[in-house]
Amino acid sequence: MLPVETNILIFEVGGQWTPVTFRDYLAKEGIRVMAISPTQVRMVTHLDITPAMAEKTCEVIRAMA
Repeated sequence: MLPVETNILIFEVGGQWTPVTFRDYLAKEGIRVMAISPTQVRMVTHLDITPAMAEKTCEVIRAMA
């Protein structure tokens, strides 16, 4: 298979976070994600997402640790 470029991120959360609590925390920061399984979250970027918005999302997630 060839590598595929995509704007979809699917990842697992753990520790004190469930996909639902992770989603709810990010929603308070204005960041929308979807809980898709008991351990996984789905994020999708869009052409309207700026580098500053992506950096804010990373900062919010880093602060959750």
